[in-house]
Amino acid sequence: VLRRAMHTTTDFPIIFEGTVNRVLATRYASATPSYRRIARQRNFKDFRAHTVLRPGDFPTLQKLGQSGEIKHGTFGESKEAVTLFPYAVQVGISRQMLVNDDIGAIDEVLGSYGTTVADFEEVTFYAMKGTIGPVLLEDNKAVFHADHGNLVSGTVIDVASLSAGRAAMRKQKSLGDGTGKDKRALNIVAEIILVGPDKETQAEQVVTPIHPALVASVNPFSGKLEIVTSAQIAGNAWELYADPAKAPVWQYGFLDGYNAPRLRIENPFGQSGVGMSLEHDFGCGAVDFRGGFRNPGA
Repeated sequence: VLRRAMHTTTDFPIIFEGTVNRVLATRYASATPSYRRIARQRNFKDFRAHTVLRPGDFPTLQKLGQSGEIKHGTFGESKEAVTLFPYAVQVGISRQMLVNDDIGAIDEVLGSYGTTVADFEEVTFYAMKGTIGPVLLEDNKAVFHADHGNLVSGTVIDVASLSAGRAAMRKQKSLGDGTGKDKRALNIVAEIILVGPDKETQAEQVVTPIHPALVASVNPFSGKLEIVTSAQIAGNAWELYADPAKAPVWQYGFLDGYNAPRLRIENPFGQSGVGMSLEHDFGCGAVDFRGGFRNPGA
């Protein structure tokens, strides 16, 4: 069938492209890069910088006087920018390679591109994130900054340090009315602890449910934090995050209608074989600092 298909100029690329794209989409969907657990997904309509608006608080209620006059209130807003970028790579497969491939190696390699693309997203996201995050437009300070109340000196992962991080997140203030007034405590709940390979075991020891003999030995974090591990986190650093659906720090997305990588196959003119290009659109960035907490570790 393969040899017969190679005699045509239209049928083979269409059939092969459809088959490989199904395998590619399946492999990509089954991949679970860690960044998706700590970032919120919002797709893009084009490749321009997209403004992410974050409205402030609705004005607080004010007591009415005897005249019944209703006083005016204001609310502030903040914005950040996230940009989508196109990525692509191409490769050629000769007719000889196609005919001689009797063990499915080409199909396996092309299908594994789904995992490769997910790994690419992971590396791209953490390159954007860095250690303390990019500078936010809101106040020209990095995501993790002492002035944000979400960056402290390095300590080990224990009950005391986790308690401090959880308290700092609950105490984060809202935008208020845009003039520095009417800010309220957001009461953000830490639900995720992000660690690298060097701290994964220590994190598991702290959050694993245990049954102590003494009340004083009870671990208050047992079963309350989800551990997310990424090899892109170096050293002893660890971070706390709220559910990204409730208090997002990071945002990622794809071009609307293209939520997976896609493979295009063509017959190059004057060549015996096929040419393939893998394309994918992906963007990520920081949108807020309030839903995260960083400890450089020890």
